Amino acid sequence: MAATNVPTLFLDGALRIRWFSPALHTLFNVLPGDEGRPLAHITHRLRYHHLLRDAAQVMQTAEPYECEVRSETGDWHLMRILPYRTVEQQVDGAVVTFFDVTERKRAEAALLDLNLVLEQRVEERTLELARSNRELDQFAYVASHDLKAPLRAVSNLAEWIQKDNGDALLPASQEHLVKLRGRIERMERLLDDLLNYSRVGRQRHKL
Repeated sequence: MAATNVPTLFLDGALRIRWFSPALHTLFNVLPGDEGRPLAHITHRLRYHHLLRDAAQVMQTAEPYECEVRSETGDWHLMRILPYRTVEQQVDGAVVTFFDVTERKRAEAALLDLNLVLEQRVEERTLELARSNRELDQFAYVASHDLKAPLRAVSNLAEWIQKDNGDALLPASQEHLVKLRGRIERMERLLDDLLNYSRVGRQRHKL
């Protein structure tokens, strides 16, 4: 236990210090002569003040307990309290160990910061896309309506030319009118599709 460099504390049933590893000096103000002293008389450098309560609960219930605690220097430790059992399997104290998890906590904090940045960027991108979609829907709606009137005028003009000069038109002109009607019909279908797209977009925004 002493060679592991893990701060370790053995307590007896009365919460007195039975033994501690040399590494415990990094967290508790203990001296070699403190064995046998109540733990309540020993100061420490932890931002945690429930060790006595937790150790007493472990001895009473025989259930292990662990939590993360922070030292005054900012380091994090996983505190684990186990019941100390005799050969007869009777609980006769508790063993408290402190494992340094500072690097893991820093990695978790860095990962959390990264997640927050990514979430913010995703939210910003989503808002940009939503704004672009609204602008596109608005453009599609306006364009489809604004283009239908001149397209109808062109279609009417083609009909008038056909009625007024149908028999007198040269074959080439007749062919041009046929092509013009085909292009007008194609443009009408495109405008209808554009209008339907804008309607779907408006319904999506309402939802």
